[in-house]
Amino acid sequence: MVNIVKGLIIVSTILVSLPLFGQNEMMIPSKKGQLWGFSDTLGVLKIPAIYDTVYFFEDGEAKVVKNKLSGYINQQHKVIIPCSNNSCKRIQFNVQVNDLVVRKSHYLIKRNGKYGILDHTNTLKLALIYDHVQKLDSDFFLVKRNKLYGLIKRVNEEYKLIIPISYLSVKTHEFDGYIACEKTDGGMSYFDFSGKLIPDFSDFINRNEYATVEAAPTDFKSTPRYSIYKKEGKTGLVKYDGRKNGDTIPFLADSILDVSYLNQYSYLIVMKDDKWGVISDNGLVLLEFEYDYLHYKNVSLYASKPFDHLFSAKKADKWGLVANNKGNPLQTKVLIDFECDTLIEFGRDFLIVKQQENYGVYNKAIYQWNTTLKYKKISPDWVYSRMDLILFYVQTQQGDWIYVDKNGREYYAAF
Repeated sequence: MVNIVKGLIIVSTILVSLPLFGQNEMMIPSKKGQLWGFSDTLGVLKIPAIYDTVYFFEDGEAKVVKNKLSGYINQQHKVIIPCSNNSCKRIQFNVQVNDLVVRKSHYLIKRNGKYGILDHTNTLKLALIYDHVQKLDSDFFLVKRNKLYGLIKRVNEEYKLIIPISYLSVKTHEFDGYIACEKTDGGMSYFDFSGKLIPDFSDFINRNEYATVEAAPTDFKSTPRYSIYKKEGKTGLVKYDGRKNGDTIPFLADSILDVSYLNQYSYLIVMKDDKWGVISDNGLVLLEFEYDYLHYKNVSLYASKPFDHLFSAKKADKWGLVANNKGNPLQTKVLIDFECDTLIEFGRDFLIVKQQENYGVYNKAIYQWNTTLKYKKISPDWVYSRMDLILFYVQTQQGDWIYVDKNGREYYAAF
């Protein structure tokens, strides 16, 4: 269900997970009435709409909720974990089988106030006797019973209690290789990662303190640094290269937006006479001082970049997108005309664009529109993305909520 409250879009029945598709058909959450199922990319219902809430498929499995209880199904609608749990979360890990590494799934569940773990056959691997179970780093699980804590370690597909449930707190220290446990009398006990007691903890720490420490690099000449200076009410920069003072950048501005840009991108966003522009690290003007606001827009490291720098800019109360041509930084190009009411950052590579009452999506990594400016709304906090697949959740002018991929192709999610 999608509710609109004071202009905010709240997606209340679609929960986002990152999908990974193998050879199975792509399945998209689809709504019929007030319930959810799954359809193919043509909108043909493949799994009946019988669930209160559904997640996207991940590795061929999807979490589903029915009557406020959760479980998992596969893409053939075979039940893996029945909807009989107050909560259900999949845990994935690798195990060695002969010469192969096999990906396995277990399921951390809560049922009738108690926690346990199921395997892929719906068999309990960790009994439903715990007041709480929390997955920690590596293969550790913090467990709680009767207000006391212990630690369980997964070994292959089995779960072994390595720290007894008798402590006020249990904390793992992965980097240093020990587990600290607070006893009920206020003292401390320390164990290694196999659950063996460390009798002399101070000696253990002293022996391991410098084992993994490497000398930090001391090459002060590797990266120039800059400092802002002021003179007679104006602002400029001093460049430091190595340990001694370098060249002063002879530019006097009213304000400098952020010197950190210069360290990373060799340019500065600066203000002069109440207008913003962009200069290089040697004072060359890259964008003229004609904008009411400027903000750098980063793009994916893997994107093609015919432009060196990309900026969202505001002029005459309208927004646009401008860039410097690669190889000729003095030549600028307007990628989005100054006719937009808003430009909203959407992930790393996308902008939600509003013009009058119409919305669209612009891909700033490849400098082209994903969708035309024809939608009534675009959810600003929902995107379905994995590898080459990206889906946006949009509302048509007729009021229907649908998915749109990065090529502008529409997938209907409601019936």
